[in-house]
Amino acid sequence: MWCTQCGAEYRPGFTVCSDCNLALVDERPPPPPPEPEAAAPGTGPDLAGHGLVEYDLIELSDEETTLLELLLRGADVEFTWESPRRLLVAATAADQVDEILDYVDASSTADGGAS
Repeated sequence: MWCTQCGAEYRPGFTVCSDCNLALVDERPPPPPPEPEAAAPGTGPDLAGHGLVEYDLIELSDEETTLLELLLRGADVEFTWESPRRLLVAATAADQVDEILDYVDASSTADGGAS
């Protein structure tokens, strides 16, 4: 006897899965499809289902963009880019991204760069 939801196997005589509370079936159900692997931060994560915050960062230099990406990856913030230089992050990470952007801006100003 098998549960169609969790795949647990039961001895004959059982009729309901104790975890899922579903009727058991005689044949083993097919295995569930594999879960997609999580993308590394900054490599185009699946942000679907999250409220998104968009940053228009067209004014960033290439060096500032590189620094921003390194800091976002180091902070494990999932992000993706849309052209031209529009950064998309989950709304839950917006405060952290704001702090990182402030740091990038301050670093640029300290180096004599325009911001």
